[in-house]
Amino acid sequence: MKWKCPDCGAENPDSKFECTCGYAYYRVMGIKPHESEKVVTQTYKYLLTVWHEDKIAHDPIALKNVRDRKKKIIEAYELFRKHFTPALEDSKKETSHVKIISMGVLVILVIAGLIIYLTSPQKGAPAKQTVVQGVNEDIPHLGGNQTNVQTKPEETNASRSESTGQQIPPSDQRSGLSTETLPDDPEGKAVALVKRSHVIDKFMDVDMLMKKWTDENSAKFQVLGWKAKKVDDQLYLVGYTITDGLATKGFYFDVDLSTGTVRHLAEHPELQKKYNIHYTQ
Repeated sequence: MKWKCPDCGAENPDSKFECTCGYAYYRVMGIKPHESEKVVTQTYKYLLTVWHEDKIAHDPIALKNVRDRKKKIIEAYELFRKHFTPALEDSKKETSHVKIISMGVLVILVIAGLIIYLTSPQKGAPAKQTVVQGVNEDIPHLGGNQTNVQTKPEETNASRSESTGQQIPPSDQRSGLSTETLPDDPEGKAVALVKRSHVIDKFMDVDMLMKKWTDENSAKFQVLGWKAKKVDDQLYLVGYTITDGLATKGFYFDVDLSTGTVRHLAEHPELQKKYNIHYTQ
């Protein structure tokens, strides 16, 4: 059974999650491909509360934009429920089978290695490679233990030299940042921390939200984009703004490079007063 693209009307097979025109239900909902049915449903319910007509009933233009956006979200979710839920289940089953086969191969290799080791005449000689049980201290810990990691001495030294890049420190309790290399310049670091944070929405990072917001306002405003201003040694004020030529509007964030903490000024009146920035409804 084929599914019809809501944007261009083209028909696509159920196994194809994205239309030739670029439309994909997960892009409309702002989620990753192949998310579970539970995550998709939770995101759908959340988006319906965000794109609700009652919040902007006084603005006819904004009301039309909200209704159009809500319609696209509902279409995307119905498309997912009708065509892609079985495909996700099949994908999970296939992944499970691959994992089982991989585990079987791993067990066979471990047994073969033990047999070779026990029957080797040089059992007492020093090994050229070392097997580290638990977390390999020469490899950055990205979550979960890394077991049975084989490393050569020369490779270990190289990994040490490559792991000296600056890492993203944990942000506040809602940012959800991953461990990635930051830009070298302080302004770039501050902007990168804001983009990857979740201080506005727990489902979407700030960068994704700004792109959506820009798409909805680009016809009426000129995009000024991201800018970071140094406040003191480690503190930066980061803004993403647009303008109509007379007034500037946007989002502002307080970033501490020493801790990686990102704060949205809209939620902190004391910071608005400090930076002389006023949020209006």
